[in-house]
Amino acid sequence: MAKVALSNMLGGIGYWHGYNKVHVGGETIIPYGPHELFSAVPSRSFFPRGFLWDEGFHNMLIRRYDPELSLEILVSWLNTMSEDGWIPREMILGVEAEAKILVSWLNTMSEDGWIPREMILGAEAEAKVPSEFVVQRTNVANPPSIFYIVDQMLNDKKEYHLDLRCWMALGSRVMDKLAHLFEEEKHKNKYADQASVLGDYNELIRLHWSDSKKAFFDYGRHSDKLLLIRKPIPGSPEQYSVERSVVHEPKLGFVEDVYGYNSLFPLMLRLLPPESDALTHTLSSLVDPELMWTEYGLRSISRTSPYYDARNTEHDPPYWRGYIWININYMVLSALKYYGSLPGPSQTTAQNTFLELKRNIVTNMAKEFNRTGYIWEHYDDKTGQGRGSHPFNGWSSLVLMIMSDNIDAL
Repeated sequence: MAKVALSNMLGGIGYWHGYNKVHVGGETIIPYGPHELFSAVPSRSFFPRGFLWDEGFHNMLIRRYDPELSLEILVSWLNTMSEDGWIPREMILGVEAEAKILVSWLNTMSEDGWIPREMILGAEAEAKVPSEFVVQRTNVANPPSIFYIVDQMLNDKKEYHLDLRCWMALGSRVMDKLAHLFEEEKHKNKYADQASVLGDYNELIRLHWSDSKKAFFDYGRHSDKLLLIRKPIPGSPEQYSVERSVVHEPKLGFVEDVYGYNSLFPLMLRLLPPESDALTHTLSSLVDPELMWTEYGLRSISRTSPYYDARNTEHDPPYWRGYIWININYMVLSALKYYGSLPGPSQTTAQNTFLELKRNIVTNMAKEFNRTGYIWEHYDDKTGQGRGSHPFNGWSSLVLMIMSDNIDAL
């Protein structure tokens, strides 16, 4: 399995060129480019193109094999960045690539998110990196979850998204390191200040910690009392439209009925002090079989959530609503290894949880590989069986890093 994981990851590296078609508002589609891309892919048979979110995980493995190859891939991605700092979430370049996707899957060019105001130069390539983060409201109403799994933006000044804050804290730490590496004197203090503000534990607790649930959550307007109502289309007796009906109006508060991967971001991105009660409670919840723990890995959302194993839409089956995803399990293992190395009340728990979670993941993936001959996109939390596209030698190939204990720090 280890040989297959590495060889198929490397075998999936390809080169593409052409234009991306992107939405810029409403139904307007424009060509964006021309671009060329050198990248790995999640699955040569089902996702034969570059994905920005996936590529970071791919290169955790590729850089171990060939650091210069990994650098070429990263520079290629950075070269697709627009003047506003925007990079397409996936690169659908050329007619052949377009033939394999739906129009609704096209990239949406947006000014939401982290907006770079200045650029600095890298050493061997013109790597454009952001020097300032500006969060703006999204103009996307009820976006499909496949594209907004963990990258939601703020819809209201009173809404706070946990994963967004954690990613920005990590991004600030990275920028601080780059500023020192490239001896950018004018940026050093700014990035250090940003990293300090966004990584502030007390502020994280104030904004996202639920005392009643002893866990981290998003905060905002939320209701799970919604219905999809079928309404006949006049003149078409066998056809109907589906409209959303709100039974109970959303209320402002913690989104406590969605305990899942999102609640683990403070752990995964190492924002919790080793002596903190929040770390103790998070590790305790981690091994609760009613929440995320299974004998095959960590499920993506707790069994107690109303969204567990629920369809995203009428035509969209569950995706990140229960299945076990190896990339997030990898991030959790990385955090457990980190906290297991630090003195504190949770050190032993982190060490033991690391060993057990690693054993569960590797044992199940090896069993499924022997049974089917494939590494899979995700794994069923009830049976451990491989699900989704296959062969999937993208981030699921991180099992090689897990097996060898070469788990990178984030």
